[in-house]
Amino acid sequence: MSDIASTNPFFSICIITFRRTSLLQRCLACVAPGRQTLHPSLYEIVVSDDCPDGSSRAFVEQTGYARWIQGPSRGVAANRNNVAMAARGSWIAFVDDDECPEPNWLENFYLVAKSGNWDVLEGRVDPTDYPDSLLWYAPRVTRGGNFCTANLAIRHQILFQLGGFDERLCVSHEDMELGYRINKADLRSQFIQNALVKHPARRNSFSKTWRAMIQQQCQTYELQHRDGPSGRRESPNVIYVSLWSLRFCIRTFRLEWAYKLPGHWRRPLQSILLRILVLPVASIKILFAPDLQVLANQK
Repeated sequence: MSDIASTNPFFSICIITFRRTSLLQRCLACVAPGRQTLHPSLYEIVVSDDCPDGSSRAFVEQTGYARWIQGPSRGVAANRNNVAMAARGSWIAFVDDDECPEPNWLENFYLVAKSGNWDVLEGRVDPTDYPDSLLWYAPRVTRGGNFCTANLAIRHQILFQLGGFDERLCVSHEDMELGYRINKADLRSQFIQNALVKHPARRNSFSKTWRAMIQQQCQTYELQHRDGPSGRRESPNVIYVSLWSLRFCIRTFRLEWAYKLPGHWRRPLQSILLRILVLPVASIKILFAPDLQVLANQK
């Protein structure tokens, strides 16, 4: 594109939150005018709070530089659509409320977007303070093709031409599903190594980790088998699901090991042990659950 919006892009930093005010405060401090090297006139900050009580409203409005809106309270995908619809920018930059963008993060996105040659931009995500344990969570993105909303910029118009995020995915995988449609539409995407966001690790309970691993297996299956004649998956076969689940277990273990941090070996071993235990439980849910199985808890 060669229009004014392409050569002089205006960015909307879009953040969704749910009862994590202290983490949100840290994130907003990293994208505040004066902290980002990009001039404040070239971007805005929008926060969509999915908490029915609006727990972050007072703080966000007191900043004087961020705009607060009420979330729809229907999960992460609906909340991402909500914040994107409220955005005024020609580009939307997604970052999560528990992350810390580097000072030149948005400027690196801006300089590439300014060329008008790209529709989607991905940035690097580095975990910090990450213990060698599966009970601690922090994403790591070192290459393109992930379309992880922990650090993703997309043209506003393109996002809604794609149909936005699939609101059936109320817990996670909404970015993976969007990435599927980005690839299918053959959009122009670029990975920006220097557009860096740091993600401090956070501890999850064992029960939350267990539920998340079951949900990951179920939703990955649904996303890979959703293109049936009627737009719904056909009734799965017990043998096929069992074999698919075993392959999924092996593949995720390999990925876990490939992305392990220096000196970390306990986490991959914990992962394979827990995956073996999760495999039959998730397989049963795949066999008997409705399409796009989701769990009723917040990300």
